[in-house]
Amino acid sequence: MPRSCAATAAGAGGGAWIFAGMGIGAGVKLLVSLLFVLPGDVRAELPFLPKAEIALELAPALLGVGFILGYRQSAVCMAGAIISALVLAPLIGWMAKACRSHSTRRRRG
Repeated sequence: MPRSCAATAAGAGGGAWIFAGMGIGAGVKLLVSLLFVLPGDVRAELPFLPKAEIALELAPALLGVGFILGYRQSAVCMAGAIISALVLAPLIGWMAKACRSHSTRRRRG
């Protein structure tokens, strides 16, 4: 549902959420890009999983949209990101390594 429709469906006070979300996003953008008070991203690799990394990126647009849409939709997006970082990326790395070792063995033999 587009944000304008969400505000209309929420009634007269629905527009306040949109402007509050825009304000929060603008405030974070100001702190990250102009004043350099907050780092833009923080990353840590997980040594026990191949190609796995945990990262936190302060994206003002996503923060504002998450504020507007609510906790449930934000949690779904976060769960998808966690599954991608901790399951899919290591699985692809493991499969690529297995394919490379398999193709190397075929060339030798």
